[in-house]
Amino acid sequence: MNRKRYKKEDSLAPKILTAQFLLFANAVIWLGFGVYLFVDMVKAHNTASVIFLISFFLLVNAGAMAFCGVTIGRRDSWAYYFSLFILVVNAIFTRLGQFEVFDLLAFIFDIAVLVFLLTIGKDYLKAS
Repeated sequence: MNRKRYKKEDSLAPKILTAQFLLFANAVIWLGFGVYLFVDMVKAHNTASVIFLISFFLLVNAGAMAFCGVTIGRRDSWAYYFSLFILVVNAIFTRLGQFEVFDLLAFIFDIAVLVFLLTIGKDYLKAS
């Protein structure tokens, strides 16, 4: 009798892909905002130190989101907790600064990604 071996379906995989997509999308949003602010500050003739400092922090933020998107796919518990930490810190800093339309949208997106990660947390941590 020829038995086929069936692999157990990984129900967490689509959720991880969704989390990665959301984190990468967040990185692209922050990178785009960084480029926009850089150009806007150059046009406004801000000092080089201000332009560098703000652009640097926005680039670090985008890089942290991208790093979280990469590492969350490894299913390590540290990556999950690090991603939560980055999202919480990002949401706090977004809320504390000038709060305009972009900041509101970024804040809502950060909270949405955070809530999504929290909803998959039990399954994610069980698999890691």
